[in-house]
Amino acid sequence: MSYLTVHPKRATRPTLLNDEWDTLLSQFFGSAPACQASTESEANYAPAVDIQENDEAFVITADVPGIAKEDLKIDILDNTVTIQGHRKHESEEKKDNFHRVERSYGSFKRNFKIPGGFVHDNTKAAFENGVLTLALPKPDLQKPKRIEVSGN
Repeated sequence: MSYLTVHPKRATRPTLLNDEWDTLLSQFFGSAPACQASTESEANYAPAVDIQENDEAFVITADVPGIAKEDLKIDILDNTVTIQGHRKHESEEKKDNFHRVERSYGSFKRNFKIPGGFVHDNTKAAFENGVLTLALPKPDLQKPKRIEVSGN
């Protein structure tokens, strides 16, 4: 019997496709998680991101639990959106004996290049329950136009 190895965070995709899929997405959106820790004691942290497209806009949804709205920074330049933030490590003065540490923290910076660009003035950002949602409206040129067929 043969088994496919599945990455726990990507349970819907077999491992052999992960690298190819991630490379394609990175090429298309110009994005790879650029994570940096500010101290040695901080682990790299990169929030999970969904990117979807509809007729009106590109929508980026990022899971950023434990990050205050004030600690998020969103920059727009040309057809690139940069999301930055910092998730602080919560610790007490006394030394606890941890049995397992899985929660990540630290600084992150993600860049997303939107193909065809977007309308900067109409970009909207919403933050609710640890989820950041960016709506990047498409320019009129990218919206599909329906053409009526004439004749018999």
